[in-house]
Amino acid sequence: MRDQPLTWALIAGVFLFINAPSVKIFTVQGPYINVLAFGLIGGVFTLRLTRGSYELTDRQGIAAGMIGVAFVLIVVPEYLGIRTGTTASIDNVVSLLLILGTTLALLGVTRRSEIRLYLAFQVVWAAFVSATLLLGVADPRGHDVYHYNTVSVPIALGLCVVIGYLVHPTVTLARWQRFGLIGAPAIGLPALVSQHGRSAYVGLFGATVLAVILISLTRSRELAVRTLVRATAALGIGIGALLVLIRLGFVSRLFVDRMTSLFTDITSLGRFELYATTVERILSTPLGHGLGAFDQISVHSYPHNLFLHAAFAGGVIAGVLFFAGVSILVVEYLYAFFETPTAPVLALGLISAYLLFTFSISYSITHTYMVFTALAMAAGLSSKGRILDLRPLTDRLYHLGLPGTKQ
Repeated sequence: MRDQPLTWALIAGVFLFINAPSVKIFTVQGPYINVLAFGLIGGVFTLRLTRGSYELTDRQGIAAGMIGVAFVLIVVPEYLGIRTGTTASIDNVVSLLLILGTTLALLGVTRRSEIRLYLAFQVVWAAFVSATLLLGVADPRGHDVYHYNTVSVPIALGLCVVIGYLVHPTVTLARWQRFGLIGAPAIGLPALVSQHGRSAYVGLFGATVLAVILISLTRSRELAVRTLVRATAALGIGIGALLVLIRLGFVSRLFVDRMTSLFTDITSLGRFELYATTVERILSTPLGHGLGAFDQISVHSYPHNLFLHAAFAGGVIAGVLFFAGVSILVVEYLYAFFETPTAPVLALGLISAYLLFTFSISYSITHTYMVFTALAMAAGLSSKGRILDLRPLTDRLYHLGLPGTKQ
């Protein structure tokens, strides 16, 4: 019971970080939501660290260290005059520090019993955002910071939870859970197609395929076949519903044209030329250009890929370290899922995968607090590897007089 308030505070922080862009539409603009989210997560981290319940494995520590060194290579050389690139703004430096701090905190404080609460929040929030779009209660298009992913991402993350539970072959659902898993897609899909983005459909299809693969690797052949049947049925229903919505005119012609181009002329997407230009600049200047230099070579402010952005800003070494750190966190999640292949663990992995996909085709590395919040929480479920002994640190904190520290 004493730890229950910490659970609620942690999940509230996680929820706010992952859904910060959409939450700001209905609350306040500026960094306030992000600061509140980091404060909640940081507070739980501090109390659990001082109470001796913060556990970090050696691999998790290595991954966080690699990401931290990559961030240093991205921002520090310009300030020291080592590299003649564009100096990162203070806002971007603070963003990277928040991302690293959140990652370190969640890797050691996440518990399996707590992720169900976040998943429930995500489904409810997806339904709320969908309802406001369909009813016209809120118009995000008139918002200063609006991007179609602002509302598409929370809806898609809610659908990732639905996919994780629907395709899992052994999950048992209560009546209210069944209602949520039916109701969320019923209003989520119409709301999703009202936006002109297409990445959500690619991401959700990929999440369904990933779910089948993960379960097939951990279950018997009979359960794997059952999972495949469920996934096929879910995809069939989803595609059928999408075609009906298109037929009824709920979908704009722009969306139809953009989806058609995925199959007729994928090179027209524009990303390939952008990525090719970024790779050329990385190879021409292996030490990096600085975090704010991309808009000097392109009409875009960033290369729409978090890994290319890391290599462009910090150099080849920063890019390699960043990719390696993220890869280790992915492996940590796989260890966690193979240990306990339950529906909640699967759903959290699908959310992490969806966000990784989204940030591989859009957004800046300074906005990756969303993906690192989900990925660190998923990777933090793993207990494989040697647990780092943090008792000397907690003993030192006790001598400093911090509250809640064990004697």
